Order: sequence, then C-alpha cells, then structure tokens
Amino acid sequence: LPQRPGAQGYEHDAADLEQFITEVAKIEERHPGIPKTLHAHSMGGNIALRYLHDYPGRVDNAVITSPMLEIKTGIVPQWVARQVARVVSYFDKFRYMPGEGDWNEAKAFGDIREDKINERVIRQSLQDLFYRDMPDKRMGGATAGWFVEACRSMSVLRDPKYLKQIKTPVMLVAGRLDDLVNPKAIIRAAQHLPNATLHYYRRVGHSPWMESDTTREKLWGQVNAFLEQQRGSTAPAPAKSVKATQDRPNPDPGMARRLSSGPDAGAGVKPGTSPAATDWQGMPPANDRSASPAPATRHRRVP
Repeated sequence: LPQRPGAQGYEHDAADLEQFITEVAKIEERHPGIPKTLHAHSMGGNIALRYLHDYPGRVDNAVITSPMLEIKTGIVPQWVARQVARVVSYFDKFRYMPGEGDWNEAKAFGDIREDKINERVIRQSLQDLFYRDMPDKRMGGATAGWFVEACRSMSVLRDPKYLKQIKTPVMLVAGRLDDLVNPKAIIRAAQHLPNATLHYYRRVGHSPWMESDTTREKLWGQVNAFLEQQRGSTAPAPAKSVKATQDRPNPDPGMARRLSSGPDAGAGVKPGTSPAATDWQGMPPANDRSASPAPATRHRRVP
C-alpha cells in the first residue's frame, strides 16, 4: 500500500528527528557555535513543537508555518471524524478515511484554466507535478491510522501546560484562508507559548511559501527580522511576546494571499514590514469582518 501513510505516533517522529539531527546531520559537531533554526510546515509543525518540548535546547529557534494543531473536517464535526477513524483503524489502520483515496491526476489538475496560470498557481502545483512524473513518490489521502495519531498529537498540543514548557523562541504563521488547518488553533497556541511571535494573514491559505512573489518576499522579510532579533538578543527573551501581522488587501479577491520573495517584490512591500501590527488578543483583527476563517477554494494547479 505505497500511497497510504501509516503512523507510529508523533513522539516517535520527534525521536527520529532527534536521531537525524544528532547522528546523521550532526549539526552541532559540524557547525559549532552557529545558531540553529528549525523550519517546519503543517504536520511537520506539529512534530516540530513536540520536538521542541521533548528535546529543549537542541535548536536555538524555530519558524513554523500553518502548524497542524486542529484539522478542518468540513461539515462533519471533528469528534465524529475522530470516532469514525478509531473504529476503522481498529480493523485496518491503512484504510482511507471517507472521501480520501489514492492520488488522482484528473482530480489534481482537472480544474486548471490556462488563463489563470501565474507563478503562485505553478508553485502550488509543484507537488502534483512531482507525483505525476514520479509515481513511486505519490502519497494518497489520510488513512484512519494516520488520522487517529494526528488527533492524539493535536490533543497533546492543546494543553496550555505542555505549550508553556516550550521555551524556545518560535515564529508562527497562520492564514485565515487555510482550508486544512484551523488558524484559530494556531492563535490559541501562540498565547500559551512563552516566547512566540505570530504573523496572521487574512488572505493566506495553507502554504505561505507557495504564494506570489510579493507575498513570499514579505514572509522572507519577517523571517529575517525574527532571526536577526534572536541573533542580536543578549538578554533572556521576555516571558510573553506574541504579535500579529496582517497582509495587505489582495488586488485579486479570488486569490488567497501568501508571502513574498523575488527581484520585483521590494516595490510592493518592504521586507520585514507590514501595514498593520498589533498585540494579539486571541480574536481576528478589528478590520477582519469575518469572525471565523473563511474556507478557501481549491487552488487551480498546472498540468
């Protein structure tokens, strides 16, 4: 069952990461005295937070985009999806969850329009393009066993006491248009992490690094500013440092916005800056009319 992801428990994934860092990459041995940053995204963000908790001091800081802290399950309540996964997993943990299946080229590329192709659409299609050309690398949807373990790890990370034990400086990025992960869960987690910086984007979906050049340049600027701040800090970090940043309105309201990099991006947004930044209080910004994240439409991909 090559396309069906299994699961051994995210604490084991964190242990695997520790083994890779210490025994394979040997980053401290090969690069002594150089600050170490852990970058992670989505499910990797969940594992990264587990790692920061279980192996404190191994890295100096972390940059995590769209960490998987609460999966969106559509019209089905999450508790129902969790119970279904437990029952299905009991009999066959590699069985797909309802609505999931093997990767399908027609489904992946069927809604693309030639007149809508741009650099953002191309980036968001890269994974499917790899799957199309490398069948042995294809990965299907969520299996029951994977979903059970994901829910278990998300439950661990909902505990404020657990999060408060993570002392490593963390930069979190959440997008209001994320159609896979609930950004509200990221906001809640940021409130309990002792040294977190949160960037919240009203027009960003699940994959900030796969957005337009302008958006990516802005994100690079924020990451650089975060890392420079960590590198230049000589005093202990404050007990609480949670900030929120909004992106600028997108000229194309039909497109979710993300972050930027590219030779022409500087004309739009100065790296490391944002049009609005306020202390986060756990609610969407005042000028955000939507009290809850709006579902993002499936982005078109390039055949």
